Amino acid sequence: GRADVVTGVGSGGAPHVKVFDGPTLGEVFSFFAFVDALRGGVSVRAGDVDGDGRADIVTGAGPGGAPHIKAFNGRDLSLLQSFFADDPNSRDGVFVGVANLAGDTRAEVVAGLAGRVKVFGSVAALLPYV
Repeated sequence: GRADVVTGVGSGGAPHVKVFDGPTLGEVFSFFAFVDALRGGVSVRAGDVDGDGRADIVTGAGPGGAPHIKAFNGRDLSLLQSFFADDPNSRDGVFVGVANLAGDTRAEVVAGLAGRVKVFGSVAALLPYV
């Protein structure tokens, strides 16, 4: 009944993600979302992208990395999704968000890119790119 804490290293650090148990603050997971040689950090959000009723972990590569997004299962860290939000040759990174925009059982992934936003998920076709 209490939220867990999900953290990601900021710009200048490796794409290291840690998850802590809400009630005890004990470490639950610790992993690198992308190649640990990248030093642009990692954008991290939690939300139920697979519709199982539990929060999953969504990550975006930081500046210096491609606009790569990965979603990991919140129970066992299995990879749910891996895709590029924009041109894979870009090195601007991507800022991720998660929101249930359709009001169904799955949250959509929102990608903040240089000067625009893209939405991926069940309502992506309904929302214009900004």
